[in-house]
Amino acid sequence: MASRDIQILFEGKTAHASQPKTGLNPTQAIVQLTHFLNHSLDGFDFTSDTLATITHIQIGEPTFGISPGQGEIRVTIRAEKNHDLELLEKLIIEESEN
Repeated sequence: MASRDIQILFEGKTAHASQPKTGLNPTQAIVQLTHFLNHSLDGFDFTSDTLATITHIQIGEPTFGISPGQGEIRVTIRAEKNHDLELLEKLIIEESEN
């Protein structure tokens, strides 16, 4: 079984928590990607067992009063066949860009 690590960075713009619309918070994008990784991969036609495991998520800094402007998610992917591993990586990158 082959494996690969993927690190996806989301760059937005911090804002004061009283004015979140002036920033660009990556939280929703990370939540959508997390949902995709946990629930949507079963619908794809892989030819071997595949697995995507979220190993780390960070959004913003541990503070109050600031809407985050960056985020990161790390995923380890595994598949028995290389073409499934490549397809899985492609799907994750496409979902991240959406």
